[in-house]
Amino acid sequence: MLKKRAVGVSACLLGCPVRYNGASRLFPWVSGGLANFAVKPVCPEFECGLSVPHPALRLENSPHNPKLVCTHSKEDLTEQMRLWAERRLALFKDNAIVGFIFKSNSPSCGLSSAEVFDHAGKAIGKTSGLWATLFQKAFPDLPMADENELSDHQARIKFLKTLLGK
Repeated sequence: MLKKRAVGVSACLLGCPVRYNGASRLFPWVSGGLANFAVKPVCPEFECGLSVPHPALRLENSPHNPKLVCTHSKEDLTEQMRLWAERRLALFKDNAIVGFIFKSNSPSCGLSSAEVFDHAGKAIGKTSGLWATLFQKAFPDLPMADENELSDHQARIKFLKTLLGK
């Protein structure tokens, strides 16, 4: 039997209630559209040790060197996320995934859509979330998208073809 190609997906898009507020952001296309793939759910915030629910997070500092912090307490979780990500990325390298679908606007998963704030709380730009950035560095040639991008039918077809190497 032929082994299915694996695709990583932000767990909240699969309906898992893992977001900071205990909710999900089900993106229905994922379950049907990826039926021919082995879907690998990932929630970097939960998997790096945060509870569900947990305090809201955001990126602070600068778009070129963002820090992942708790919005109200200002606790810096950057290193905690990086250490977890190193282990998770090693697992993905061992299990040969072919792409990833990220949750847009997330401070951990956004693809160029995560807002960055200064220390006073003013938005100063956008960048990729911390997990998405580390994933992009580890797998620069893999197809990646977020649910906003895949809301377009043609973009979904193009993404699927790229996953299949066509």
